Amino acid sequence: MNDFNNERSQIGVDASISRRRYVYPTWKSLIKGYIVEARKRNPEVFSESSRNLNEIFPPLDLVRKVASDREPSSLVHFLHNSTAHYNPRIALEEVMESFKRVSVRQNEFYAIFDFKQFSYCDVDKRITEILGIPPQDFNLAAMAGFDPSNPLFHHRDYNHLLRWSALTYYMLTINLFKWNSMEDQYRVKFRIGTSKSSISHYRDEEYATLEKLCFLYCDKVEDGESRPIYHFDKWLVFNKSEFDCVKPKWLSVPAREAHLNNFNYLIHAYLLDISAHHLLLLHLRQFHDRNKAIASAMNEMVYEATGIRMNVDEHQIGDCFAKTLRGKMSNLMNEWDKRGASDLEQIVSDAQAVEIAKTLGLLPIPDRLLTAILSSIT
Repeated sequence: MNDFNNERSQIGVDASISRRRYVYPTWKSLIKGYIVEARKRNPEVFSESSRNLNEIFPPLDLVRKVASDREPSSLVHFLHNSTAHYNPRIALEEVMESFKRVSVRQNEFYAIFDFKQFSYCDVDKRITEILGIPPQDFNLAAMAGFDPSNPLFHHRDYNHLLRWSALTYYMLTINLFKWNSMEDQYRVKFRIGTSKSSISHYRDEEYATLEKLCFLYCDKVEDGESRPIYHFDKWLVFNKSEFDCVKPKWLSVPAREAHLNNFNYLIHAYLLDISAHHLLLLHLRQFHDRNKAIASAMNEMVYEATGIRMNVDEHQIGDCFAKTLRGKMSNLMNEWDKRGASDLEQIVSDAQAVEIAKTLGLLPIPDRLLTAILSSIT
């Protein structure tokens, strides 16, 4: 189990990197620092009562449990423990009518998810025309692999999708952001099985790519408080070749969008527990093939951000990748992708380590967070 309580960690640059030791920021310190700065910049995005930042970390244990148990219905626990601020703003009848009526793309169908029942209460009949699947077969049990007769499950995507979904529910229910009905859009792509599709193209391909565009709707509930009661989803259908990796994105007004996506990245990196130092090296490996170039870029970036001359050399970079990072990324992928003993990821090259970091959603690092990491090194 990861230790989620260390406030700072003198990871340095490993024994394989340098005789000197440097203090890299922990994800917890980066998260707290980011929220403090972001609240000053855009106070309208955040809940006025969310001042105790330590309260945002314990619920991440539930994220880990949901991902470990592979049980999507466990997400409902986030709603029961919600402390977030919600504003309905729009009448439910108005939302229902306009949502079902407006469709501008040929490859699009809608679905409405009921939080209380934790299932889709309405699925557009156009799904049969577009994807070759009847509305009643489009459900969580099938996409989670719990229904062998309805194979919508994709074994390489589901575990990552569940992890990101748990983080989304976490963000929606902690007392940090203000949430207004239908204001923000959450997008995520993943693959589903189509071997039972009535459309020969998808049946032959065996898989299709879906992109979910999700809007949260909040309203008053029994206790008089506002809670999420539905999310309204637009689904776009693409060929399986359109898929890259499971990595979500928030869309909203510019300032708010940046804060949602940056915070989502930070808590995800915190959950996966990869050090900021190792992530910097993976970041640089994307652009440089030679260890000497990575060492030079690392020294230059840190000096520009902090005035510290690290003097990392190419041998230290090579040792860190070969002795530490390849194994670290193999272990992360095997853990979060739920690989079995006969299907374990074995990384034998730095390029593979970078691709795994992308698959896990650790790369690319958002520009503002890259700056925050570098400027926090001491």
